[in-house]
Amino acid sequence: RAESLQTDRCHINIFYGNNAQGKTNLLESIYLASTTKSHRTTEIDSLIKEGKEYASCTITTDKKYKIIISNKGKTLFVNNKQYINCL
Repeated sequence: RAESLQTDRCHINIFYGNNAQGKTNLLESIYLASTTKSHRTTEIDSLIKEGKEYASCTITTDKKYKIIISNKGKTLFVNNKQYINCL
């Protein structure tokens, strides 16, 4: 579940729920899309679901950010335009 708390000074989102509900996955996706890095590992393969060739994360604000991770490296797109390829 997600709750929002808005005060005069800031807007805070609170994520809560039982174990194994995806809270950490959500936060890791935001971190990954923002920094092109994982907070928990440097091993790219551990970010890709077993049996899949790549993983992707898309975040849409006023722009659309998408990161694709494969064993070849990480590619970042901003508004569907390739921005950087981090090999």
